[in-house]
Amino acid sequence: MDRMMSDLDKKTSKAKNAFLILSNAAESQKNLALSEISKALSAYLEEIKQANPQELSPSGEDKKKLIELGCLDRVIEYISDIRRMPDLNGEIFDDQTLSNGLKLAKYRVPIGVLGYVLDTNPAALIRVAALAIKSGNPLIIWAGKETQNTCYFLVKIIQMGLEAADLPIESVQLLHSHDEEQLKDFVQCKKSVDLVLLAGSASLTSFCQKNSLIPLIYENKSVCHLYIDQLINSEKALEVIHNAKMHEAETTYSLSTLLVHEAIADSFLPFLFKTLLDKGISLRLDDRGWNLFASCYLNLGNAQLAVLQDWDTAWHSNVLNIKLVKDMEEAIEHIHLHGAGSCDGILSDHPVHAMQFSSLVSSEVIMINSSLRFLDEASRGGEPETLINLHKLRIPGPLALKELMSYKRLVQGNYHVCQ
Repeated sequence: MDRMMSDLDKKTSKAKNAFLILSNAAESQKNLALSEISKALSAYLEEIKQANPQELSPSGEDKKKLIELGCLDRVIEYISDIRRMPDLNGEIFDDQTLSNGLKLAKYRVPIGVLGYVLDTNPAALIRVAALAIKSGNPLIIWAGKETQNTCYFLVKIIQMGLEAADLPIESVQLLHSHDEEQLKDFVQCKKSVDLVLLAGSASLTSFCQKNSLIPLIYENKSVCHLYIDQLINSEKALEVIHNAKMHEAETTYSLSTLLVHEAIADSFLPFLFKTLLDKGISLRLDDRGWNLFASCYLNLGNAQLAVLQDWDTAWHSNVLNIKLVKDMEEAIEHIHLHGAGSCDGILSDHPVHAMQFSSLVSSEVIMINSSLRFLDEASRGGEPETLINLHKLRIPGPLALKELMSYKRLVQGNYHVCQ
C-alpha cells in the first residue's frame, strides 16, 4: 500500500509541476505534440492492435473493446480535429463596465490536474489526452486491469509526442496499480486532482460515486424515452424508432422505452411489432400492448409482459419496452417517474404538442422528430469531446442569477435517422 501511495503522490506532484508549463505553453507547441502523437499512433498501429488481444477473454464485452480499439484510425482523425481548434486559453468573454467605471471580465483558463478513470475502450484515452493537452490540463489515468497493458502502451506513445514538442512527459501519466484500493485513494486525492472524468462500467461508476471526494463527471446509464404522438408519419416513424433502438444499441443513450398514444395503437402497433421483430428486437409490453400483440401473433417467444423494474432498466441491447399512454400528459408523467433527465424525445406532426413536450420534460436533451442517436451531435455541436456531461450543475465561481440557471438542448428534425 505504501508503494502504491508513493506512486500516486509522485505522479500527482509531477502533474502539478507539469501544469505550470503546460498551462502556459504556446498553441504551436501543443499542436506539435498532437501532431507527433498522431504520427506515433500511425507508426505503432499494428503493435497496439497485437498487444490488445492479449488482455481480452472471449466474452462479448471484451470483443467490443477490441472492436473499439480497431477504430484508432478515427481517433487519429479526431486528434487532427483538435489541432485545428483555436486555443481558448486566455480568451476573454462576458466583459462589462460597471456604473462606477470598474471593468469586469472573465477569461478562460485550464482547470488544473485532471483524473481519468476507465475500465473499457482504451482508445478513448487518446481522445481525452489530446483534449487535455490542447486545453493545458495535465492528466493522470487509472485503468482497470482489463485495459492496463494497452493503456500503458498508449500513454508511452503520448509521452513520445510530448517529449518531441519539448513539453513535460508528466503531462499525461498512468498509475501503476489497477486495484480498487488505489482507485479509492486516487478519487479522494482532492488536494492534488481538480476534476475526475469517468468512463466505465456500472460497477466502476458506482464505486467512484460512493468514494470520490473530487468533482466527478460521468455519463449516466439512463432510460431514454421516445413518445409517439397520435399525429405522425407512420412509415417514417418506424425508421426513427428502429434507428433509435438499434444504431449502436449497446451505447449509453440508445432507446429503452417507447411510449405510444393509445389512439393510434390499433393502426400503428401491428406494423411496429412486425418491423421490430423482423429486426431481431425483443419486446417488453404493458398489459394493453401485450393483449394487442397476442391478438396478432401465435408465437409469443420474442415478447413478454413487462414487469415493474423493466421501466427503470436502460436496455443497452436489442430489448425494447413499449407502453401505451392515453395522452401526452401520461407520457410525460412516466418519463418524470422513470427517466434520469438525460435524453428523451417525441415524434409528432403537431408543432404545438412538440413544443409542449419540450417545455414540460425536464431532460437535458429533447429530441423532436429525430432519432435519439443524434445526442452526440447535439451535445458537442460538431466539436471533439471526451464525455457527454448531462449533469445539470455547471456553476463556476460566485453564485448569482445566471449561475443558478442551467439549460436544455433542443434538437428538431424531420424524422431524421443517424447513419
